[in-house]
Amino acid sequence: MACVAFGVAEATKDCDLLCAPAAAGKLLDLLGEARLHGQLPRYRGHLTPPLDARWLRGGWTSHFVWDAAGAEAYLDVFGVAPRGSSPWEAELQGFYAGPHTVAEMKRTNREKDWPFVTALGSQMLEGRDACGWLHIYDEGLLRTFGRAESAPGELLR
Repeated sequence: MACVAFGVAEATKDCDLLCAPAAAGKLLDLLGEARLHGQLPRYRGHLTPPLDARWLRGGWTSHFVWDAAGAEAYLDVFGVAPRGSSPWEAELQGFYAGPHTVAEMKRTNREKDWPFVTALGSQMLEGRDACGWLHIYDEGLLRTFGRAESAPGELLR
């Protein structure tokens, strides 16, 4: 949903949700009432940890699925942003994690994610956020931005 909000939309079958570990109990209570086509969610897979502050603080992810009328919906709940370099709570923009956090979360081993990372980095640089340099993975854009302004030394290190 943050990708949609930042204009780099991607249609997927799941939703990644960042949840402050202290709010895990409240979210679990909410999920206990969250019906989709009459179905309540269940934990997905055999090894998913429970939605609990202790697990979320440790970087574990709770995975849920709704089996609704032949269509499945997935929710992955994180307490710590995957591949995050700073606390996501400090970078909130309204209801969403900031573009830096979202870009770090999208930096996966899947080739299809990298254009989204680059688009977020471009937006950040256009908005004068130097952290955008960390997310440019397109040579042409890197050269274009580099001609306009150099990357700060602390980011190059």
